[in-house]
Amino acid sequence: MTTSPLKIIWTKTDEAPMLASYSLLPILQAFTQDSGISIESRDISLSGRILSCLSRLI
Repeated sequence: MTTSPLKIIWTKTDEAPMLASYSLLPILQAFTQDSGISIESRDISLSGRILSCLSRLI
């Protein structure tokens, strides 16, 4: 049985939660860099959702 690599999906949001993301994300990356856990970021903000729906039309 193979094990899949461990990962954390970090979601980007808009406005005030973004300030918390920018301060906490580097700390989490520093703690997980030697542990084999990767951190992926995804944009779930309103503008990101609109662009993902309209990208095929642009």
